[in-house]
Amino acid sequence: MAYRVNSIEVPLDNPFANDAFERREVVELLKNLVARTGGPFVMALDSPWGTGKSVLVQMLRATLSNEDFQCVYFDAWKSDHVIDPLVALVASVESALKEASRKKALPGIKNVKKITGILAKRGAVAGIKAVTLGGLDLDEEVEAIVAELGSDSFSDLVDAYKVEVALFDRFRTELEKTVSALESNGKKPTLVFFIDELDRCRPSFAIQLLERIKHLFDLANIFFVLSVDKKQLEAVVRAVYGNSIDAQEYLRRFFDIEYGLPSGDSKAFTMAMLQGFDIDSYFFDEDGRGPVDLVQDRELFVEYFTALADIYGLTLRARERCITRFKIVLDLTPKKQNLHPQLVALLIVVRSIDYPLFKKITDGAITPFEVLDDIRGRDGGVAFEDSDEGCILLGLLIAYFPVEKESLAHRNFAIRKMETSSGDQEKKWTLVAQVVTTEKKYTNIGNFKNTARKIDIASGVK
Repeated sequence: MAYRVNSIEVPLDNPFANDAFERREVVELLKNLVARTGGPFVMALDSPWGTGKSVLVQMLRATLSNEDFQCVYFDAWKSDHVIDPLVALVASVESALKEASRKKALPGIKNVKKITGILAKRGAVAGIKAVTLGGLDLDEEVEAIVAELGSDSFSDLVDAYKVEVALFDRFRTELEKTVSALESNGKKPTLVFFIDELDRCRPSFAIQLLERIKHLFDLANIFFVLSVDKKQLEAVVRAVYGNSIDAQEYLRRFFDIEYGLPSGDSKAFTMAMLQGFDIDSYFFDEDGRGPVDLVQDRELFVEYFTALADIYGLTLRARERCITRFKIVLDLTPKKQNLHPQLVALLIVVRSIDYPLFKKITDGAITPFEVLDDIRGRDGGVAFEDSDEGCILLGLLIAYFPVEKESLAHRNFAIRKMETSSGDQEKKWTLVAQVVTTEKKYTNIGNFKNTARKIDIASGVK
């Protein structure tokens, strides 16, 4: 049983087969932008972690590949151990072009690799040797500069600068040859780079990668899609240049356009997490079927967890941690035990952001009405409390933490709250009463506290 979410598969022949966030329209929009714009162009795909950027990138990449665009995918985070990001980036280009070059060898890429090696080896241009440059068949004036120095390293910074400029120019020339040959190999004329996980890299690597893109890849028919959390990337910039820098303005010089990824459907995210953590196997058999009560428990958990996570403002990262803990709880719970998914959803959400409130609920130190008061005071809380779902949750809390007979003020207070809300108040209170009456037949405070204890223990998993 894995406790790490499985990656969502994006089949090349059907990119939207597992499109839990319903991103097809967004992918089509971005695909058309790439096709119309060509390059040089750099687009920042901006969205917080966990909003499905990487999956969207894979869907866009597959869609473009199916329409004969040559794509290059580069996971920056997996490569930030190298000194110069240019080395890893060019290696990704070479790897992606291997299949395209089967029909006809693409010119330029061999020299691009050689020049990359030289640029990467020099901390300053001082490391370039005349014999190395001569072997590259570079322009005569560059070789002449090196020959005049008469030593293994450069001592004249002006000459060193000239060599660097010449190397940059030659790199771009050779890369242009490669890109211009795409059409003769049955590809569209635009080379599309996907740079993923940039904001997770060590700061110096991320900044250097942006600089390399700006200075070496700003060429016709080259389009970059950078997948970033811009706020996090701004923090990276400040880590390198200090808090006084205008990080937004600094990044703006690298991006031609920024596209903010629309928020995904919260319920779809919850369901995708259940699938990703293989939690559905608790509710369903291998044939996709399951006991009616377990299937209903799953639906109720999805409904209540999504609603409460929205109300309490949980980030997608926090929601993933919650689902991880839910999986641990399920692994420790016999299938035949009454799950009470509404209460489990409430406890998991509250435990993730407000431990004192969680303790009050589980210790019976707070009334059910005060729990609903806490929900009511948050964005979307009033609508939830007025809904059938809110009434059912209140009924369950009352059943497990019954109001004492002498505490009629609590019950009257609840009635008054309902009278000031919208909808049929008598119907709402009747629903609460029905839940209380039904659940009292099955109330087992021991099971409830045991589940709460499991949630508390599982919350130690970070």
